[in-house]
Amino acid sequence: MKRSHWIVPLASGLVTVGAARLITGCSSSQTSTPSGEVDATTDVLVNDSAPDSPVTDSGSDADSSSPADAADAADASDSAVTAFDAAAMYAFPGQVSYAICDRTAACCGLTIDSGAFNLSYCLGIAANGFYDSNEGVAFLDGGHVAFSPTQAAACIQNIESIDCAQNDIPQQLEIAIFQSCYGALYGTLDAGSTCRDPIECAPGNYCNIDAGMDAGTCAALVESGQPCGNSALNVNVAQTLCSYRGSGNTGLFCNWTNPTETAVLDAAAWTCEPPSPLDAGCASNQGCTSLICYQAECSAAKPWETDAGCVAYIVPAEAGAGH
Repeated sequence: MKRSHWIVPLASGLVTVGAARLITGCSSSQTSTPSGEVDATTDVLVNDSAPDSPVTDSGSDADSSSPADAADAADASDSAVTAFDAAAMYAFPGQVSYAICDRTAACCGLTIDSGAFNLSYCLGIAANGFYDSNEGVAFLDGGHVAFSPTQAAACIQNIESIDCAQNDIPQQLEIAIFQSCYGALYGTLDAGSTCRDPIECAPGNYCNIDAGMDAGTCAALVESGQPCGNSALNVNVAQTLCSYRGSGNTGLFCNWTNPTETAVLDAAAWTCEPPSPLDAGCASNQGCTSLICYQAECSAAKPWETDAGCVAYIVPAEAGAGH
């Protein structure tokens, strides 16, 4: 999914807030799997006790469908754990990116293998999954990440269910995609354990890493009204303090801006707060009960692609097929 990059003016210049870290299998320097070959017989932790089906009740009240009600699939700390083939876990992030590009191509009136669709460009854009659901996959080889095949399958199915004829994602589907794509990967480390990324910490925790350090400690998620800012002004990191991996599953988000004035707050003023109802101003999807912040407003639906957006994915005719 495409990301927004916020530019914060500072005395010394401009700082990009919330820049995505791309981890993709399309580049030799950036891959979605650890270096070296994957041992297909390696066992990893798996949980399949999460709900088999996502929230798709189209009759639910628009303002009452809280992300906390829909995205608790990742809360698996008390669930039975079994062994599973690691190859499926390593393949999942790339499958999410490919599914996103397949829908993008279709909604732009193209097929993913037509030669007219710039697949490599799209996979780079979609490398971090559905709004950062792939964030942290570089740490899958550490042995501290569990995998749910049920949620992984639901994630791909939900993305593929996007209706290009309508070119519209209703909030129920948006919430379902968040729930399943984030719920497929989750950590196993308890509070107090050393971590390198939030994906290694068990649901209900985040990875508290000091600026400039490579590792930190798993800690309980921050409660409503408590601070969530950081010295780097990194919005992505801030969201992981308020909900698991920034998924919005707790019904809290890190409020780092004043939507009515489109002004970025000082990091010391960033706090975990409940999301806003429909039609309220917003600066992030997690800031809305619908998990849809479209054109700076909490919305009940949004288009998957726009004509202007599709132009970027089209390979010029003179470039020839296969580019």
